[in-house]
Amino acid sequence: MLMSERVKKYVNVYRKVKWIKLRMFLDDFKRSKLGMTGIIMLVSFVVISVLVVTNAIIPPDLPKKWNSPEAWSEYPELAPPEWWFKLIGQPVFPQTVIEKEFPPDTEDAMVVFYYEADAFPTDARLEIELLTKETNIVRLTVIVSRPDDLKITMYDKTVSITERTNTSSTTTSIGLFIRRDAEISRILVNFYNLNVSADIVNNLCLIFAEVSQDMWSLSKARPLKGSYVFIIKASTFEGEVSVNRVKLILYSNAFGLMGTDSYRRDLFLGLLWGFPVALLIGIVTSVLTTAVGVIYAIISAYYGGYVDEAMQRIVDIVSSIPLLPILILVAMISGPNIWLTIGILVALTWTGGIKTIRAMVFQIREATYIEMARVAGASTRWILLKHILPQVLPYSFYLMVIGVPGYILLEAGLSYLGLGDPTIPTWGQILHDASVHGAALCGYWWWVIPPGLLIALVGLSFAMIGVAVDKILNPKLRY
Repeated sequence: MLMSERVKKYVNVYRKVKWIKLRMFLDDFKRSKLGMTGIIMLVSFVVISVLVVTNAIIPPDLPKKWNSPEAWSEYPELAPPEWWFKLIGQPVFPQTVIEKEFPPDTEDAMVVFYYEADAFPTDARLEIELLTKETNIVRLTVIVSRPDDLKITMYDKTVSITERTNTSSTTTSIGLFIRRDAEISRILVNFYNLNVSADIVNNLCLIFAEVSQDMWSLSKARPLKGSYVFIIKASTFEGEVSVNRVKLILYSNAFGLMGTDSYRRDLFLGLLWGFPVALLIGIVTSVLTTAVGVIYAIISAYYGGYVDEAMQRIVDIVSSIPLLPILILVAMISGPNIWLTIGILVALTWTGGIKTIRAMVFQIREATYIEMARVAGASTRWILLKHILPQVLPYSFYLMVIGVPGYILLEAGLSYLGLGDPTIPTWGQILHDASVHGAALCGYWWWVIPPGLLIALVGLSFAMIGVAVDKILNPKLRY
């Protein structure tokens, strides 16, 4: 009866102490402006991640089409954000896509476009779909009728079609990038009798600008507003040919919130997808490494003696293994994989903080309430889970929080070196592509600054929380 009363008294005292300590910790954390700011930032990042994963703000097939050039063919190349042009007072040419289908036997197709912008497009693509029968040679002519009644035959070639059928019609698609076509440049320079080399002119200025000797220069040309008519003529010497569909794409000189890269990808979508990936890698890896390390340290310190000595030698061996060479070697052998990377990080970085937790457990196991628990008949498992583990949880939480930015930076570093998972758009992968194409040297700041800034902000949020927790656990840091 006496033992039972002692056990009840002990349990009641322990429960009160445990909940009082937890409440004091939460109250101190709520009073920390630094910690609450970090929590607000982290919650906003989590909300964005949830919206991304549930496909509420991005297309559901974004990871699949991120490395597919066809998926981004209608996006401009290396276009800065629209808000940047508005901020510096630059006119914006809107992204324009005109698609028109024509009835059968249409040899002359017309596409009308009304030009009203104060800027020029960065490029123009003309996609022509032909229906052919009993022929594999087609003469294709593209004429542009301008608002000033000038008509320019900018394309007139004989196109060879590889597939020929005598029984049914064959569909053939022909794509033409107007800005990059050297033959169109020569035709336009000769048409206007310009004293300039065809290698340096801007074809789009020569098509859409007011006539002058400086109309070839993007900085000096002035847009000629009005209706433009693109006339596509198809003919053949034998068989039948007709224009089935015409698609005209005029690419904007600025696009979206974060612009595009050299692959024409919308960087805003890639940056959004980077949120759940960064938090997944950082939080999952940090939680697993902290859990393994804390449990290992508690067992090692509690049993002590030869058990502790053997377990600490294992810690020394794991700590001496170089992490980065192992990650590079595994990525080169088995290929980049995000889950494999997380597994290696957990296997090689769980030793962080073990020495401190081990020292804490050495002190806790000699406490009076631990002796009372043993006398009351509590098992080792009960003591470890109910008495020792709760005492080291605040410090374990601190280790977990400060570990997240390191793992996010490590994954970004691997992706920057080209060793990340290429199938997943991450901030490190975006920085890697920017580095390969010399974005920083060419002034494509929207390709470099946003991913780097997001990495810093996510790391800062966890660092702020970690500093706040550290000040609570170490009262000397408050002053």
